[in-house]
Amino acid sequence: MPVVDKTTLKSYFNDGDVPNELHYIDLIDSLDSHQWVLPYDAAWPGTQGSPLISTSFNGDSFSTVGKTLIDLSAQYGVPAGIRAALITVHCRDSGSSGGDYWAAVSPNNVSSSYIVGCRISYDPNDALRSASGICPCTSDGDIYYQIFASGSGTMDVWIEIWGYEL
Repeated sequence: MPVVDKTTLKSYFNDGDVPNELHYIDLIDSLDSHQWVLPYDAAWPGTQGSPLISTSFNGDSFSTVGKTLIDLSAQYGVPAGIRAALITVHCRDSGSSGGDYWAAVSPNNVSSSYIVGCRISYDPNDALRSASGICPCTSDGDIYYQIFASGSGTMDVWIEIWGYEL
């Protein structure tokens, strides 16, 4: 796998194709040089230039869900034991105008603790929101998700992986 430095990593997210690209660039600036696999690398396990997606998190409807482990190698095809993932979480809730609802990911099993969280706070019903960031992984290379929805099956969630650190 190639070693990707910060300058190369930033160039992938400076072309207008990635949601919240300026946020990614700020996060990348805070990193030391590590080995990253990105959508245009030959080692990318998915479609070149596209995020990795899971059939479990591609707009499926959810109710409130407590912290639940996502096996990233099983769900997204990344190698087991990755250190971190560059993630975008998209969410919308059919009852979002009535409260503060969210979908989030984290490296731990602590309720309401998260690194990348997509919040829908009193937004119009079914307004689509997104959040992006780098989420550290567990020692097995996995992450946890948690959802706080307005009702039964009311929140649609997408979780995309745009890169990962070996």
